[in-house]
Amino acid sequence: MTNPSILSPEISKGLSNPEYSAQQHAAWQIEKLVRDDASYESINHIIKTLVTEFVHSTNPHARIGGLIALAATTTALNSVFILDQLVRFSVNGCDTVAFTYISN
Repeated sequence: MTNPSILSPEISKGLSNPEYSAQQHAAWQIEKLVRDDASYESINHIIKTLVTEFVHSTNPHARIGGLIALAATTTALNSVFILDQLVRFSVNGCDTVAFTYISN
């Protein structure tokens, strides 16, 4: 993890907000982060954070916000992109998040 605080408090709060417009705005900010910083480590960190802190949350608004943000993350990656294990639901939570670029 190169930057443990890659998601700002504003983004985290927006993803957990019950209003769709706030979740969408936070997802757009994440999309911009991914577009601007295309390093493998930072993108992997963003995906892991979204899965562990939002998709696996007990808060239903955070889960929906996390899924919207994951969709925005994949949209930002404009190359052909495969998510090998995006969300791995298990008893122990998220084991692995990995992705692979395919060159055109």
